[in-house]
Amino acid sequence: MLRLTQKDEQGNWSLKAVPWEIMHEGQVITKELRERLYGALWKLMEYEDTGLSPEEVEDVNDFNKSQVGHLLKKLSEEQRKHRWIPVKERLPEEDERVILCTRYGTVKEGTYTERYGYAMRKGFFTEDCFEELCDVAAWMPLPRPYQGHQQPDRLQRDSTPQERTRAKVYATGNKWAIENFNDTHN
Repeated sequence: MLRLTQKDEQGNWSLKAVPWEIMHEGQVITKELRERLYGALWKLMEYEDTGLSPEEVEDVNDFNKSQVGHLLKKLSEEQRKHRWIPVKERLPEEDERVILCTRYGTVKEGTYTERYGYAMRKGFFTEDCFEELCDVAAWMPLPRPYQGHQQPDRLQRDSTPQERTRAKVYATGNKWAIENFNDTHN
């Protein structure tokens, strides 16, 4: 983000390129100084127009608290749900229908059971056989059923997360948010 203030070596702050000495009482306000003050006040007005408190602005700039951060966490959780799970790591729930991959690389749909036959063998019933647990390398939950012709909007389907975020920020019409986004993403 483009800063309007600066700090010197002692930690004293001032308006960027405007030393405090020229701000003392009795000093002439030059055209350059007036333009810098006007620019800073304009930015303050834009900030106030957002209706955000300083804490809320910090939350917008804190990726972990932002909506994008929350959505990426949710996506990561969904990806973890739909990954191959080695049978050595964890087994499905009893009678759960899953997709399984044998140690030979064959992918099948099956139902996990711990009670096949008199020996109470663990394994998976598939369409054509019983796969012993020792022959199964990994499994994953079945995906959710198809929900009809719900077409994702083209922006969502064909763009990067940054492009989708840019579109949403621009859609707000908030000049401060647009400028902040551009300053931090270009």
